[in-house]
Amino acid sequence: MRAFRRPSDLAAVHDEFMRDILPFATGNVHPGFMGWVHGGGNVPGMLAEMLAARLNANLGGRDHMPIEVERQITHWLRQLFGFSDTASGLFVTGT
Repeated sequence: MRAFRRPSDLAAVHDEFMRDILPFATGNVHPGFMGWVHGGGNVPGMLAEMLAARLNANLGGRDHMPIEVERQITHWLRQLFGFSDTASGLFVTGT
């Protein structure tokens, strides 16, 4: 892969992605790979990732809507699984 020292043509970046990244996306052939659960890669998931990335939220504090969304989802999951009101959790990407 080339060093990124100046802007690149979007088509060239896409070609590089298709050639050098996409064929190796699962990463499960590396001895250090520690997870075996992969996302579904569906269209709604892609849209959700695009919308979340668009927010570009810095959630290190303060009062941001993505924090409230996470709190609401945690609340729903507590109800769904019958956990106590004091149960908490964390949303992370990956396995």
